[in-house]
Amino acid sequence: MVIILLLIVVVPKALPIPSINDKLAHAIMFFFLALFYGRGLPNHYGVISISALILFGLVTEFIQYLLPWRSFSLFDWLADIVGILSYHLMHTVKSWLIARQQERKNVSN
Repeated sequence: MVIILLLIVVVPKALPIPSINDKLAHAIMFFFLALFYGRGLPNHYGVISISALILFGLVTEFIQYLLPWRSFSLFDWLADIVGILSYHLMHTVKSWLIARQQERKNVSN
């Protein structure tokens, strides 16, 4: 999270970042942020952590609003949410598949 906060205060032209769709970059960045959060605190991943990540995305946009060389974008925040929810969907499906596999294993024994 600290790296993301540092990146948003840097003057945009100061970093040689390859050209990538801005919204896709937001979604990917927040997907991995949710992944790291989910992996780092697996017992605490849930609605509160998803809400915290969504709030973090809003805070980063608000910080950009306060900087003269950056701007607030509702669509960037929505892209952040898409990334977070994409990880959540993947995490939920994975957990469901593991539980189903375990259930089948228990039934066969």
